[in-house]
Amino acid sequence: VGILGTTNATNDTNAANNTTTTPINVIDAVNDTDSKAGGTTGQTTNLAPNDQVPVGSTYSIQPGSTCAAPSVSGVGVATYDVPISGSCTVNYQVCAPAPNATQCDTATLTVTAGGADMSVALSGLPTVASSGQVLSGTITCTNIGAGVATNATCVAGAGIPAGATVTTGVCVASSGTAAALPAAATLTCPITVTMPGTLGGSNTTETTVGVLGTTSALNDTNAANNTTTTPINVLDAVNDTDSKAGGTTGQTTNVATNDTLGIGAPPVGSTFTLQPGSTCANPSMSGVGVATYDVPASGTCTVNYQLCAPAPNATVCDTATLTVTAAGTDMTVALTGLPTVASPAAVLSGTITCTNIGTSTATAATCVASAGAPAGATVTTGACTASSGTAAALP
Repeated sequence: VGILGTTNATNDTNAANNTTTTPINVIDAVNDTDSKAGGTTGQTTNLAPNDQVPVGSTYSIQPGSTCAAPSVSGVGVATYDVPISGSCTVNYQVCAPAPNATQCDTATLTVTAGGADMSVALSGLPTVASSGQVLSGTITCTNIGAGVATNATCVAGAGIPAGATVTTGVCVASSGTAAALPAAATLTCPITVTMPGTLGGSNTTETTVGVLGTTSALNDTNAANNTTTTPINVLDAVNDTDSKAGGTTGQTTNVATNDTLGIGAPPVGSTFTLQPGSTCANPSMSGVGVATYDVPASGTCTVNYQLCAPAPNATVCDTATLTVTAAGTDMTVALTGLPTVASPAAVLSGTITCTNIGTSTATAATCVASAGAPAGATVTTGACTASSGTAAALP
């Protein structure tokens, strides 16, 4: 501002020296604002650019500042820690240089914690996997907020339902770092998922497992999108057993009844195929899981098979084995109706009864009477009658 002095007289002969002006400079500290990532420490703001002060003015911190660890350098640079959310203040004073060092003004810097918003997504994982299968996928955590995310995290782990073993690899930031992740930047991390159980016929308890993705930041303003879960259904071919009459041919067993995909039976479109190593004679497997085979006369034999999920997961498969036991029969014989004493050349009538006292059908059962020891009798056997079934398959 200027101070004007004037003089005159009615008979003044020189108007050139009738005025004088003294300027006075105004020292003016102007309030400042800044936005920094919430939760960060040692942040700085230059207070001087909007202040109207002479060259050589000095700055100093003033009482009442609410930011943590506040300080102000002599040339007007404020240093402070930013709260996780909300705002804080740094109060300061600027004074003119000597000889006017007592001429001062005060102002306030208001710092707002810039909000981040971390969002998480899982990708690359199938919806179906076999027992014990090792899967690869990706977890991506994105700062969709307007502020820098402080100490951002991005981790995958076992979710609900439990059962999977999940590990997260080294994350890569698209820009910045996890410690200070800029707006729109991402953390991308490889993940490995090991499914529960063992490939090859054992019964896996878990039917579905979850993979949980989580993200966070010290200054995250929206927790609603910090987690996500991807379910993976377990394809499980389970070993089967069956018992059939020994020596029979063309026997069948439905191996699909105890196999599962998720919580239910394999859906329409699942495929069953015969696998090498089967020991039953003439083995085959229909596409819907019906095994056909010949049963050995005794002992056991096997039919190996593979179950694959429907498209688009047709490469997800599990194997199992049907073990067939040749069911034992037990034929017992009895003679009735014959006397204990007979005269020479007497013709006697009696009955031979052969009974299957075993647990399965007797194949090609016989029932014959003939001369025994001591020798001498002539014995003939008439036509046998089965109480049920036939001699070829006697229950």
